[in-house]
Amino acid sequence: MTSAHRQGTVLIIVAGISSLMAAMALTFLVRMRSDVEESQALVREAQAHIMKVAACNFIMEAARLGWDPKLPDGSRSPIRREGFGWIDVRDGQPGPRGEDGKRLGPVDASGSPVLGSDGQPKWDQWVDLTLPDSTRPAKRCLMYVMQRPPFAVSPKVAVNAIPTEGPDVLKPYLSLPDPQPFQSGMPSAEFAQAYISGNPQIDNARYLPSWFRVWRATPASFVITCGVGETLGYRNWDEVVAANETGRFGGPTPEGREMFYFHQQQEVRLWYLVEWSGHVASSDYQNLQNEFGPKTVETYMQRPINTSQESRSQGKMVNPVGTIRMIQRLLNEPRFW
Repeated sequence: MTSAHRQGTVLIIVAGISSLMAAMALTFLVRMRSDVEESQALVREAQAHIMKVAACNFIMEAARLGWDPKLPDGSRSPIRREGFGWIDVRDGQPGPRGEDGKRLGPVDASGSPVLGSDGQPKWDQWVDLTLPDSTRPAKRCLMYVMQRPPFAVSPKVAVNAIPTEGPDVLKPYLSLPDPQPFQSGMPSAEFAQAYISGNPQIDNARYLPSWFRVWRATPASFVITCGVGETLGYRNWDEVVAANETGRFGGPTPEGREMFYFHQQQEVRLWYLVEWSGHVASSDYQNLQNEFGPKTVETYMQRPINTSQESRSQGKMVNPVGTIRMIQRLLNEPRFW
C-alpha cells in the first residue's frame, strides 16, 4: 500500500469518527432539550395547580372578608364593607350583600354605590347572575411575585439571638420586636408608607406568567380556569381587543393575533367546577392526630378550646370566609369560563 493510500484510509477513518461524534453530540443536545421542555411542562402543570388554590382562596375571601371597590380613577375606595357570603347566611338570598342587606358592587367618584335601573346598588358584572351566561364576564386575576409585598417581614430567624459574649452573654432578652419589618431598599423617611404599600412591581428574576379566572355559574358554584402562560388569562383574541390590551402582543395586527394564539398553544390550562359553602367548623372542634397518642382515642371528638397545646391534637380556628364544599376537575373545556 502506498503512502497516498494510507493517508486516504486515515482520512476516511477520521471523517467517520468525527461524523459519529457529531451525531452523538447532536443526539445528546436533542435529549437535553427534550428534558428541559419536559421539566418546563411539569413546572407549569404544578404552578397551574397552585393557581387552583389561589382561586379557591379568592372565592372564599370575596364571600365574606369585605369589598374594597375601585373608584372611577382606579384608586381604592376608603370604604370597606363586610360581605355575608355568596348565599347570604342571614336570609339565603344571592350575595354578596352588605350589613344593610344591599348588594355590594361598584361605586362612583364619591364612594357611593352605583345604582341600577331598579334603584338598588348594582353588582359587579362578573357577580351579577341576572346577566345571561353568554354575556356575563369572568373575573381575571394575574398572579406574580412582587418585588416587595405589602407588610413584608424580614426573613431573619433569630431576631433576638442569645449573645455568646459580652455583658449579656447567655441572657435571653427579647429586646427587639419579632418578626422585624423588611427594610432593604426602603428610604427611612418614608419607611412607614413603604412598609404598608410595598413594591408591587413584578420580580422578573422569579417571574412565571400565572393567572386564574373565576366565572360564577350559580349563586354558590364557580368555574375556575387555572393557567400558566403568556396569554395573561384572556380566553381569545376578541377579549384582548375588548380590553385594549393588544399592545402586549405586538399591536392590533394579524401578527399580534398570531402571537396570542402561539402563546395559547404553549400554555397550560386547567378547568374546575367548585362550590362554596357558608358552613364552617366550630373553634372547639379538633381533628386528633392518632399517631401522636394512644390508639384507643376517637378519631373525631369535641374538646375545649384551651387544649390546643395537647400533644395529640391540633386546634381549629374559626373560619370567617366559608369553605369549598366541592372541587371537580373538568376534563374538557367548558362552554362558559
